[in-house]
Amino acid sequence: MREWTILVREKPSGEADLVAVPSGFSWGAFFFQALWALYRRAWFTALALLVAGTVIPLAGEAARLAPGAMVALQLATGLILAFAANEIRIAELHLRRYRTLAIFPARSLDEAELRGFRLWLAQGPRGSGQPASPAEPPAAPGKPLWQP
Repeated sequence: MREWTILVREKPSGEADLVAVPSGFSWGAFFFQALWALYRRAWFTALALLVAGTVIPLAGEAARLAPGAMVALQLATGLILAFAANEIRIAELHLRRYRTLAIFPARSLDEAELRGFRLWLAQGPRGSGQPASPAEPPAAPGKPLWQP
């Protein structure tokens, strides 16, 4: 069983976008790095990986590293990313205004999504205009930062 983090973003209409992110090693991030980040819409991460993918080999050449050392360096970079990939994905989702709903073990993505959706229904949607708890004040209407 893997541990899953369930994130939710409520829409003003009362609907929700739920995302289930597993914990652990990401093979996609290990093999495809920047393409994995683009596929997951992790734009900041993709940009950082593209820059790092250019700078690391150039720095290795400037330092006159042996070809074996360059391979080891790139392999180490891939391993670090693969172990941190799902945490990076969660951070990118938080930047897109998702909030963490729950963290729990599940056997599969389907089971994690089903449990997350049931939990979201039990809590009641926050986007309905009603506060989630009596102590929480209602959300103020958003003001645009700039108007033409």
